Amino acid sequence: MTLIISKTLSQDKIDKIVTFEEILNYGLDFIKLKDDYFSKRIRELKELCDLEEDDELSLESLKTMFLFIGSLENITKPSSLTVSESGLFYLEWEKDKNDSLTLRFKKDYYLDYVIFKPSLYINKRIILNGSMYVLDMIDYINDLNIKVHQQ
Repeated sequence: MTLIISKTLSQDKIDKIVTFEEILNYGLDFIKLKDDYFSKRIRELKELCDLEEDDELSLESLKTMFLFIGSLENITKPSSLTVSESGLFYLEWEKDKNDSLTLRFKKDYYLDYVIFKPSLYINKRIILNGSMYVLDMIDYINDLNIKVHQQ
């Protein structure tokens, strides 16, 4: 099974966008989610960061996150969308403590990931982690048959 990648979201186009609002509007145009969860949650996180003098959202992290989620068709609502003190965006899809995917979006369209996946052979979870380019991550989660999209 192969994830369908949207060909309309472009790294070249998103590279040229510089303001938070422009990045947000561009990225939201490509998210195929039934409600406006991403819009509400990202604006809420922006407001929280604006209240803290030392906290600032990473626009590069936001671009990376949008390249990832905007490249998937029919994405499911994540369990959580958060931002770190350093301004990096995190997404998590969690079925339970033994079956989850957490992504931290960085600059240059790279992300860090942690995957908890049940073992097929023993009563323990498998832990996978690393760093890779966002579009390679789509192929990787597809190869592992991890569901972050609707079929």
